[in-house]
Formats: sequence, structure tokens, C-alpha cells
Amino acid sequence: MNNFTPLINELISEPDNVEKIRSRIAGIIKGEAQNQYALALEAGESGADDFNFRVFVENARPYDTENEAALVSPIINIMLSKAVPVDGNARMGQQKTMATFIIDCIAFGNDSGDEWDDKQAACRAWKAARVIRTILMSEQYAYLGLRGVIGSRLITSIETGTPDMDSSALAVVTSRITLDVQFIERAIGVSGPIIEGIDFIVDPSNGEVIANNNQEE
Repeated sequence: MNNFTPLINELISEPDNVEKIRSRIAGIIKGEAQNQYALALEAGESGADDFNFRVFVENARPYDTENEAALVSPIINIMLSKAVPVDGNARMGQQKTMATFIIDCIAFGNDSGDEWDDKQAACRAWKAARVIRTILMSEQYAYLGLRGVIGSRLITSIETGTPDMDSSALAVVTSRITLDVQFIERAIGVSGPIIEGIDFIVDPSNGEVIANNNQEE
């Protein structure tokens, strides 16, 4: 039996840049959505609850709950779909990479009163997608706060659909945003720009993003 001598003697525990970018996107959405909700309340906006997003990371069914009464405000779920090296990369060192993120904006129409619940769910889903699109494509977030790591970001599509749910009494519509981000992926043993995180907590049981109100200014 041949003896094998490992050549990598460093524990591979540090998340890849693409994972950190996914968390960065979630933190930006959570923080900016909370601010939009506060602004809507201050302005006396009748649909202020439409800005009170619950934000999740990598939860394919964030609406799965026995408490359907809680499904009023929109739910945002961020998923990393794929990461592909850009053509022309060197085979060694850091790699230019294009990542595709899926951002589902899920809205409900169960409190519609005399308005069609499916129409209300669709309008809310598009409203949530509009808010997310405006935030991520604003000049302030041209590099998602990671200049030197991220080269570009672009929303390539927004499309609606209806998730497969067991409950037939609940009108649900999803506006799915596809976001492409070009960035530099780190390589082991190669120094590069450090990604500083955004201070928030992720509930390990369901992936919900919870802002840390105790963070320093």
C-alpha cells in the first residue's frame, strides 16, 4: 500500500468569499428593509407592513409553519445557486468568479378582505421585489460594500410563480430575483482583500436573519 503525505497542513474552515457574499447580501437586505419599515411607519404609509420583511438564508420553504396567521408580511430568502470561474482565469492563485444568487420575495394574500387574495399576494410580491431591486442596484451598493473583492453585480431577471404548498386556503406568490455577482474567490495560501462582515445573527433552526440591535455604531 502506498503511503500518502498530505501537502495541505492548514484546516480548511474559512468560508469561501462566495459564502461571505451571500451573508453580505442577506445583511444588507435585512438592515435596509428595517430602515424602510421605520420610514413607512413614520410616513403613516397604509401598507407599512409590506416593508416588514422576514429574511432567511438557504431556506427553500421559509413559509412552512403551522401558524398561518403569522404569514402576513413578505418573506425574503437568499440562496446561492452556482459559482462559475470566468473564462481566461489563470490556473493558480485567486480566481475571477461569477456567482448566481436567487432571492425569493414571497408574499401572501390571506388578509385581503374584499380584495382577491391572489391579486393581493402578487402585488405584494412585486412590491417586495421592487424594494430589493432598488436596494441592491443602488449606487450605494455598487460593490455591495466590498470594493476590491466584487467587480460587478447585476439583476438579470425577475419572474413570478406560485410555490407548492399544502394549504389551498392561502394565496402565495413568489417574485424570484436572479442576481449575478462577479468577484474574486480566494485561494488557500494566497493573501487577498479581507471581507468584513455585517453584524447579524442567523437562527440555526430555520436560517432566519435577525439584526443585532446591540451592535456598536
